[in-house]
Amino acid sequence: MKKYLGLGFIVVFLLCFSIQAQSPEFFLKEENVEITIYNDSTVEIWYFLTIQTTQGPQKGIYLGIPEGSIYDFAASQNGQLLRVEKESESLKIYFLEEAQSGDITELKVSFFSQKMIYPDTDGRLGMEFIPAYWDDQRLDVLRVKFILPEGCDISEVGNYPATAENRGMEGGRAFVYFERANLNPGYTFRCGVSFPESYITASPPPVTESPEKRGPDMGIICCVTFFLLFAIGIIIIFVTIARKMKYTSPKMEMESLGARKDLDPVEAAYVLDAHPLKLVNLILLNLVKKGAVQILSWGPVKVEIIEVKQKEETFSCPNCGGPLNPAMELQFCEYCGSEVRLSGAMTYYENEFLLTGIGPTGELNDKAVPAVLETLYKKVDGKLVGYSRKKTQDHYREQIEKYWADLQTATEEDRYKLFGDKVSWLMADPEFDTKTRDSLGNVTTPYTPSSWWIWYNLGRAA
Repeated sequence: MKKYLGLGFIVVFLLCFSIQAQSPEFFLKEENVEITIYNDSTVEIWYFLTIQTTQGPQKGIYLGIPEGSIYDFAASQNGQLLRVEKESESLKIYFLEEAQSGDITELKVSFFSQKMIYPDTDGRLGMEFIPAYWDDQRLDVLRVKFILPEGCDISEVGNYPATAENRGMEGGRAFVYFERANLNPGYTFRCGVSFPESYITASPPPVTESPEKRGPDMGIICCVTFFLLFAIGIIIIFVTIARKMKYTSPKMEMESLGARKDLDPVEAAYVLDAHPLKLVNLILLNLVKKGAVQILSWGPVKVEIIEVKQKEETFSCPNCGGPLNPAMELQFCEYCGSEVRLSGAMTYYENEFLLTGIGPTGELNDKAVPAVLETLYKKVDGKLVGYSRKKTQDHYREQIEKYWADLQTATEEDRYKLFGDKVSWLMADPEFDTKTRDSLGNVTTPYTPSSWWIWYNLGRAA
């Protein structure tokens, strides 16, 4: 009997070992994290993961989350929304299809949190962050980029570790960038930023110890009662005097920072009260120009999401050919010092549009697209806090009129190219169609359109 029991234990052990041996194995080629801190203390986090499966099949991946109350979480692969399950300390993300040995999977994951900004030293706030890590998987390259609240200058920003790979201003926002390479399994990279508390409109939760439970203090009760009675007395006196006073219309003067001058074409179009359909059209145009989608039909709108393959030459300095950092849209070349802006970087609303606004068959999701526009409205309204909306409108109207004037004075050879470069701005003009005919109607020079223009108009010709 003992002999059979021993054999049974051996069989069970071997079965367990066999099952364990068949578990998927993978490693992270890249983990890029972008953290945006907003003025209301909301934090938006995006992960861009490149995963290589070394032993399949692999159904998905767990992604650690910084705290349990994150919300509006989503993940996508090749522009298609994925199934995501939220657990206490991680997101369980399922791939579109099981990854086999040798497969490379690229994921985008995003979520929001309102519990990550805390008091630092006097008059300052801070955020500490540990990017997701895996106990048994190595990581080739880790990049972390913090984008500070609106109005904060880089000279006011502190960071940990004290040495960052890059710091500066990008699109009017301060940023801090870290990079690490060849990280062993289980390696945790602790990083963070601090900044003046004046840039946060909502107070973050204070860090306090739980007080010892005890009964109410009679001294405190007496003091509170006294101040309540005193306050009620003041209110009664104020109301009595106010009734005897003659009513005059209040006059409120508010200083502003003038026009907000760093909006992109879609954001500016919203400020100029463009129709929602025009905003959707502009978003689609920019996605086509960036090679992310192509238009298949305009009635109804149907698009195809194009899987964008990163090319090494895209990240070379146009001046000297030196390598550039693909994780940063605006940077200075380390070799020649030139300021370089990488084209093709997705905006927050374009990422959301690709993630949720396009259905599995290519039609626009009539419930998700309004949500994308609502995100755009909220972000732009937040950017305009402290600025004059009217002056901002006047600034962009003048800018668009200048582009039309440049188009009129350009040679026929340059007119189409200039139109293509500025079309996103020009489309924000309510008289776009009329002015386009006036500007280009008499051009006789043969024109070879850019590939993006063909893909944008393909559906119209069909």
